[in-house]
Amino acid sequence: MNRRNRYAKVCLFLWVLGMCLAAHSLQAQSVIPAPLKMEQGTGSFLLSEKTKLYTNLQGEEAQLWEECLQTLPLHLKKGKKRDTRQLLSLLITDKSDLLPSPESYTLSVTPERIRIEATSGAGLFYGMQTLLQLLRPSGAGSYSVGAVEIQDTPRFAYRGFML
Repeated sequence: MNRRNRYAKVCLFLWVLGMCLAAHSLQAQSVIPAPLKMEQGTGSFLLSEKTKLYTNLQGEEAQLWEECLQTLPLHLKKGKKRDTRQLLSLLITDKSDLLPSPESYTLSVTPERIRIEATSGAGLFYGMQTLLQLLRPSGAGSYSVGAVEIQDTPRFAYRGFML
């Protein structure tokens, strides 16, 4: 009986330990509201003064995004599409199955780059808000973002205040 009781305590301890570890990894990459699809990767991207910004936006929309990004504590330099490392890309693309709504976006973070794709400025805005939630201070004026693949689209055609 004593041996059985000890075995039960060890199993309970291991179960609690496993739940704590699982809860920690979920909390590390939490986004509000929860995106449609979110897959955590390995590694992280270091957002710093060395990070370059590439966008295919034109005219007034590009100017608005530049002003918006100046509110960040980092000053990003302009980059080129062919840059493969330390690049933050904001891209407007054609409507597709992954991006069915103007407010849909995909956010891809790897150790080499961050890429936000949407079919409109509204989608880029929501993708950037998600990215800002994922930023973690990394010291010396830089930020770390864990590798992740996020696909999000509104679940309803209306917002709560429109009801």
